[in-house]
Amino acid sequence: MNRNDVITALTGCLDCTRSLKSPIVHISIPTAETILELLKEQEPVKPTRDGNEITWWYKCGSCKTAIDPSDQFCRKCGRPVDWNM
Repeated sequence: MNRNDVITALTGCLDCTRSLKSPIVHISIPTAETILELLKEQEPVKPTRDGNEITWWYKCGSCKTAIDPSDQFCRKCGRPVDWNM
């Protein structure tokens, strides 16, 4: 099971639990929501390009901090950078 499968499963459990207004899963809603937030924070971001006609650079798609093309992770927020997006 990969990260996307876990996110999909937890989202489905939370939606079902909220609609019935009674906890029917073994994980409490706050715990499941925290897990979802942490998993989504690990999703790779697409770098953006910024600059002018003379110079340009890449920025993290999440926090907008300057990054190098060799960076696999943002130096400020730690998000993985997907250069193939």
